[in-house]
Amino acid sequence: MLFFVGIVAPVAEEIIFRHMLLRPLRQYGDKQAVIITAVLFGAFHGNFTQFLYATVAGLILGIVTVRANSVKPAIVIHMLVNSYEVSRSYLFDRAENAEAGQIVINAAELSRFFVFIFITGLVSAVMLTVMGKFKIPEKAEVVEEWESVESVEEEIE
Repeated sequence: MLFFVGIVAPVAEEIIFRHMLLRPLRQYGDKQAVIITAVLFGAFHGNFTQFLYATVAGLILGIVTVRANSVKPAIVIHMLVNSYEVSRSYLFDRAENAEAGQIVINAAELSRFFVFIFITGLVSAVMLTVMGKFKIPEKAEVVEEWESVESVEEEIE
């Protein structure tokens, strides 16, 4: 379930809504394109509760796509949200259905959950780095920053 809801669905939905629909609609304006695709994304989810939630999520994902000029960040965000929800419901819905005092989450399940969270964060950092959206400054850049701060401080005094 995690594979399909956490990976396959976000990739497919973002390609359909943010790549295939949003991109051509941008010729009518970014605002209109984002709103139209967000409402369609909400309707695609099939019920009123999910419609509201998915429409808001669609607005956010549309804005991210327009600002990044790429669907990749929206895919990563969508994967994170869906994966978190699947993991959360698996772990905590089981706890609600358990008898009082029963331990429902064993150490192996909990460690798999944290490994999954770590890997998801790592994959996100790698994707952002590859896309050039996350940059670790070189040592020279940091030194230049400090030197400029010191020169400003000297001018102030």
